[in-house]
Amino acid sequence: MLRMGCREYRVNIFMCPRPPCGDACAISPPLSGIWQASCGRSDLTEKSEVSVLVVEDEPFIALDLQAMAERAGYRVIGPANSVEAARLLTAQETPQLALLDVSLGRSSVFELADMLANLGTPIIFITGRSRTALPEAHKHRPLVVKPFQPETLLAAMREASRRLRG
Repeated sequence: MLRMGCREYRVNIFMCPRPPCGDACAISPPLSGIWQASCGRSDLTEKSEVSVLVVEDEPFIALDLQAMAERAGYRVIGPANSVEAARLLTAQETPQLALLDVSLGRSSVFELADMLANLGTPIIFITGRSRTALPEAHKHRPLVVKPFQPETLLAAMREASRRLRG
């Protein structure tokens, strides 16, 4: 059962978005704050030199972001459903790129964005709001507005990746 409104999650079954799988897969609840999708297909994740941190509190959006990034050849860190979970992940590995949902329930992602910016990590904000929702220190960063077309997000990710390579 998954009730999005009250955020009560249990193990759920869905069709794996990672081609060529298409098998029934399980979403594990975010007890650790990190969404887990498992389908038993270890051959589906390609290794990439560019790692991307995904921070999104809505499980289906988080898993969709993960699948889009992996299909495009990125190595995903997470996805994390909170700032705290993202901090745990970044303590283990500094991401080379970050996709950050602006609103994580009642908390804000900007403290994490400040930390990532200080590390030199390019940030792409994802939100249903306008650029006016961003603090002045982050208004210059790429913003992808929900709902978005996958190509819009992937174009922003490619541009950020090109800047990494110089």
